[in-house]
Amino acid sequence: MKNLLEYMGFERERYHTVWISGSEGEKFAAEMTGVVEDALRLGPCRKMRDETWAI
Repeated sequence: MKNLLEYMGFERERYHTVWISGSEGEKFAAEMTGVVEDALRLGPCRKMRDETWAI
């Protein structure tokens, strides 16, 4: 999936896949904190920012 996203122009760091059971609330919270930190570190998506999306 990361290769496909990179091919389409998105940074591979924006995609996260983690298996979390419904009983693993602390793991879910930790993963979501990491996702938010990564998104803040990466900033706006270059593809969405730099390209004009024509409809």
